[in-house]
Amino acid sequence: MAMKNDDSRRGKDSNPDPITGAPGSHPVGTGIGAAGAGAAGAAIGTAVAGPIGTAVGAVVGAVAGGLAGKGAAEAIDPTVEDAYWRENYKNRPYAKNNPDYKTLAPAYRFGWESRQKHQGKKFEEVEPNLRQDWETTARTTGTSLDWNTAGAAARDAWNRVEEQASIPVVEEEIKVGKREVERGGVRVETRVEERPVEEQVNLREEHVRVERRPVNRPASEADIADAQHGRTVEVREKSEQAVVSKDARVVEEVVVGKEATERTETVRDTVRRTDVDVTEVDTTRDAKTRGTDSTGTNRTRSNNPS
Repeated sequence: MAMKNDDSRRGKDSNPDPITGAPGSHPVGTGIGAAGAGAAGAAIGTAVAGPIGTAVGAVVGAVAGGLAGKGAAEAIDPTVEDAYWRENYKNRPYAKNNPDYKTLAPAYRFGWESRQKHQGKKFEEVEPNLRQDWETTARTTGTSLDWNTAGAAARDAWNRVEEQASIPVVEEEIKVGKREVERGGVRVETRVEERPVEEQVNLREEHVRVERRPVNRPASEADIADAQHGRTVEVREKSEQAVVSKDARVVEEVVVGKEATERTETVRDTVRRTDVDVTEVDTTRDAKTRGTDSTGTNRTRSNNPS
């Protein structure tokens, strides 16, 4: 398959890539690629670097997968194709009777879209079906082109796409995010402890003392009356006892809080990019032709004078 280096394909694209900002985005292809590769990248990151690797791997994998899906969907870029034919349609024979590009534009689009629909087939193989499809397209778009003119334009667009070969250049970019994780802390619990204490206190006690003393004096009337009637004297003893009471007081406070600090961490990884080497192929160098001489013996002739 021949490869053409068409500078017009580098023109401005109206579909910016949602991942890289590059032109020519096809959201469906990009999304499918990103979803699949994002999961794969997360799995690889987990195996290599644990939870942090999961996050980083998912990001990098999604970027690479999105670019891969984008490349698959961009086999044909409608913006580039339309720009090319807008500039070159005037040189085509069928454009003499249709000098306005707007008249031929539906046919060109029909051609490259049909090429996508019938991958691997030649235009001639599916031309009868294309003719029928064009009748429906013509009614839908309101174009008055007959198949003779529309078919010629569609064939040109078909052949241009068929002759092209695109090599996607994929480049990864790393995006590092951050998430909160628990790394430890402090638990404060209270409990009741008992310890013995001692305190000295002075207690007063009373004791009754009975003393009998010998006396020799004349008896008084009171003495005689007490002796005749009898007398009772009662003396009680008193003592002090220790009484214990407790008062609760707050003697200390334990304050638990948090303070935040910041640190800078360098995350190292690798990203990949497609390198494309273009080598010129000289088909005339060392070319040899083979034939048979008049004797019927095979001979070899080199086109290289040396």
